[in-house]
Amino acid sequence: MDRAVLQGADFTGARLQSANLIGAFLEQARLDRADLSRARLSGANLVSASLEGACLAKADIEFALMGSAVLRGAKLCGADMSGAQLDRAVLTRADLRKANLRGAGLRGVLLDEADLRDARLGGGRRLAARRRFAGGVFTIGKARRRGPVRCQSGRR
Repeated sequence: MDRAVLQGADFTGARLQSANLIGAFLEQARLDRADLSRARLSGANLVSASLEGACLAKADIEFALMGSAVLRGAKLCGADMSGAQLDRAVLTRADLRKANLRGAGLRGVLLDEADLRDARLGGGRRLAARRRFAGGVFTIGKARRRGPVRCQSGRR
């Protein structure tokens, strides 16, 4: 589905592991609870898309446009989000452990209760050491979780 036009499509709960969605146009698409682990989404347009509870573990999301996207409770552990534009995105309770956020646009992003342990920001610094960034305020730790974070595939 390389460069596919899927604006407003509903992929709720879909199994899209390792899918090739490079440059796909998914503006306003619904991908809630979808399994996109290891998916290739570099350069994709996910502006205003809904990815609540989606699994994007180890996904390639480089330079994706994700402004105003809702990723509440999404699993983004180990995802490469370098250069992605996440301005005004909602990442409340998202799992961003070991995510690569180098060069990502995070202006106005909501990261309340997000897990940012070992996440990377430009210059090789770890994001977990910061409390404020580009207008976004977020808390580190004390996330209210019930059990381990798992993707639909059962991977951590």
